[in-house]
Order: sequence, then structure tokens, then C-alpha cells
Amino acid sequence: MYGVCADVPRSVWRVCDNPVYVCIVLGACSHVTLVGFATFLTKYLQAHFAVSAALASIYTGTRHHIYSLTLLFTYLFTYLLFTCLASAL
Repeated sequence: MYGVCADVPRSVWRVCDNPVYVCIVLGACSHVTLVGFATFLTKYLQAHFAVSAALASIYTGTRHHIYSLTLLFTYLFTYLLFTCLASAL
């Protein structure tokens, strides 16, 4: 039993050290966050800031630009990160 438990930290480190796995996990987490944000933002604005449905829709209409910029900067960061890692090897 001790041999199995002793391998857990090393196995976790090997999984976290895999850049492909880490990027996939971070991408999935950010996707879930953005979908939840997109789905409930208008209701949140209506409930917490007492704005009308029309005004909340106007405020959230610009969210597509924010998503596009987020995806663009994520792609650029990932590209630069892997370029630097590849040049270091």
C-alpha cells in the first residue's frame, strides 16, 4: 500500500508538467467560465443593479468583443510561451 501512495506526488507532478494537458485543462476551465458568464450576465445585471432587461441586453451586447479579445490574447500567450520553451530546448 505504501508503494502506491509514494507514487502519487510523482504522478501528479508528471501530469502537471505536461504542457499539453495543462493547456487543455485551462482552456476547458476558461470555456466553462465564459459560458456561465454569457448565460447569466443579463439576469445578474437586472437583479443586482436594478436595470431594465433592455439596458442589460445593451450592456451585455459588447461581451462578444471581450470574448474575442480574450481568445486572441490567450492564443498569443500560448504561442509565445511554446516558442520560448522550444527555443530553450
